[in-house]
Amino acid sequence: MIGSCQVVTFKFDRRVHYTFPATLTSRNDTVIRANYPIGTVIQHHTRGLEFIENYNTDLWAWTDRWYNVFVNTYADGSLYGFYCNIAMPAELHDSELRWIDLDLDVRIFADGRYEILDEDEFEEHRLKYGYPKDVQEKAQSAVQEILDLARRRQEPFGVLTADLELRSMI
Repeated sequence: MIGSCQVVTFKFDRRVHYTFPATLTSRNDTVIRANYPIGTVIQHHTRGLEFIENYNTDLWAWTDRWYNVFVNTYADGSLYGFYCNIAMPAELHDSELRWIDLDLDVRIFADGRYEILDEDEFEEHRLKYGYPKDVQEKAQSAVQEILDLARRRQEPFGVLTADLELRSMI
């Protein structure tokens, strides 16, 4: 089904984490793609916030991978970067695209800088929610898989033109 959808993400304890409207653009056996424009309102339920998206976003979610990737571009179409959520594989139910967020994130900028985010939150929630060992291992492996794909510029990182380099974000 191509058309409007709602993205609904959950924390491991099944609380709604954030929600936002998007347009489902394609789907095959393992890849679900959606997009949403600058100005989209994102409800961040776990923090009690709402914010307005600053980038046009092409969302890649997989039914067989432990992450999803948001390809963010400026209004002129140039690449801002990638925001990668470490998450359990995505599911599409009717017009809802869902996944369980596992806290870890990887942000890759167009110039090749990258950072691994929320390792402290992952550790806190690993203990609080009792992440099983296989979930912990798959989450850690997903970080490396993302970086490997980006280094080789494989989709969805094909638009990346700079080599990756871990840098201080200060």
